[in-house]
Amino acid sequence: YHLLIVFIISRLIFASVLPLGVDEAYQVTIGREFDWSYYDHPPLSFWLPRFFANFFGLESILIYRLPSVIFGSISLYALYGIGMQICGEDTAFWSALLYCISPFFFFSGGVFVLPDVILNASVCMTLLLFLRSQDLKLQETKSSYYLRLVIIGIWLAISFLSKYHSILVPAALLIYFLS
Repeated sequence: YHLLIVFIISRLIFASVLPLGVDEAYQVTIGREFDWSYYDHPPLSFWLPRFFANFFGLESILIYRLPSVIFGSISLYALYGIGMQICGEDTAFWSALLYCISPFFFFSGGVFVLPDVILNASVCMTLLLFLRSQDLKLQETKSSYYLRLVIIGIWLAISFLSKYHSILVPAALLIYFLS
């Protein structure tokens, strides 16, 4: 959890001091009007900065970027969980650390207002929950298994609202089940 805390604090610092980039300014500006789709992206990454600005009653770069910091933290949590599920604690730690120190995933995956932030988090959470649902060691009741499948569906829906090519995730799961 120390890594997560350091990661969140450092992202919040960068989110508050860096100016908006061109793509971010585009998303924040276009997102002022709620719509079901924008020029080349589904709506969620456009909606969230506006929702947070309305919720907090503030127009600031940090508020616009706060959803990205939250979703970037979800990605980190999910990557750690995937590593734990597949290989254990060492793999979980190193995958989370590499995610944190990678400049692309640090900024584009958790600071900047971009659709990739939400896509990363939703795909990672979908995979984590899917892996847990397939774990035979977890003694689950049918109702908790079905609840987990519903939550997987919610994360898939979030991914569909973030980027169009997220349709590849259920396609990959289908290939897994067919194989």
